[in-house]
Amino acid sequence: MSASAEQREHAVERASRIFAVIRDAADRGECCPSNVTLAERFGVGTTVIVNALHFLESCGMIVVSRSNATRIVTIRATGKATAGKVYAPHWTERKAA
Repeated sequence: MSASAEQREHAVERASRIFAVIRDAADRGECCPSNVTLAERFGVGTTVIVNALHFLESCGMIVVSRSNATRIVTIRATGKATAGKVYAPHWTERKAA
């Protein structure tokens, strides 16, 4: 297996583990863990967490609603979501006027 294939496989495995943590939070009705919390848990940087969340979104496994203070993640397979409210969408999600 090539180095890039191994890296992709590792990234998918990591994203699966991150997904499991978020799915468990949604099942329990808890808030979504922050990027910092997830990064500390998995021993990686926050950029790795952000990339994993984008990967999970692009695969259609989760839907993320973001605000400046929080995010709510909905698990598409179950419809369950992490706790919280998004009062104003994050600036990256606002529609251009």
